[in-house]
Amino acid sequence: MTKFKGLILITLFFSYSSFASKVENIALEKKDYGDIIEFRTGSSGSLEIPLSFLSGTKVSSIGGLVFLLKNKASFSVETVTARSTGFDNVDMSTWPEYLLGLKTNGKEPKGFIDDLLLSKKTVIDQNISPINIKKFTTK
Repeated sequence: MTKFKGLILITLFFSYSSFASKVENIALEKKDYGDIIEFRTGSSGSLEIPLSFLSGTKVSSIGGLVFLLKNKASFSVETVTARSTGFDNVDMSTWPEYLLGLKTNGKEPKGFIDDLLLSKKTVIDQNISPINIKKFTTK
């Protein structure tokens, strides 16, 4: 089994912005947050969250994992596979780059790229409107 190596894209979302103003490449050092819990998010992915962060959180599974935090914020995790997109052999590590507009062309099938660029326009740009996108690699 190939260990997942890729990039994680963090976006900061604000409703008053109409587009992302810039993309930053940053280096991060792993920090010790104490005890963690690991959630399996698919056949090859996992998500580790410090237990202290989850205090008072409700977790449910509705098409993926949904975390309802005690301060009423929430986030969800859904596994997207090449098969679920309809493009069986595509390299899924590239999809966040297209979805966030960091990449507009490549070796992936045109239909795959076009779908993600349309999602960027209708979901990311119009509904989420990030003002800052930070791209970092993890070890």
